[in-house]
Amino acid sequence: MASNIQEHLKLGDKLNFHNQQTSAISIRVEMEDGTEVTATLHPGAEVNVTVGTMNVNAYINDVDAGDGLRVVRDQ
Repeated sequence: MASNIQEHLKLGDKLNFHNQQTSAISIRVEMEDGTEVTATLHPGAEVNVTVGTMNVNAYINDVDAGDGLRVVRDQ
């Protein structure tokens, strides 16, 4: 069953998302000023996020239960 994940990120946080499941996932990053960035990560795709001048929320959708997504947080 797919689930959704939310991460609150603060200034200087670094995240690496790696889609290890067999279907695509959606990542939406919402900034304090209302700006949103959305990306679709296909199987095997990887993206790095570094928080700059404002806090953000990252929403990760359609994640398979278990080990479908690898998120590494480096603060």
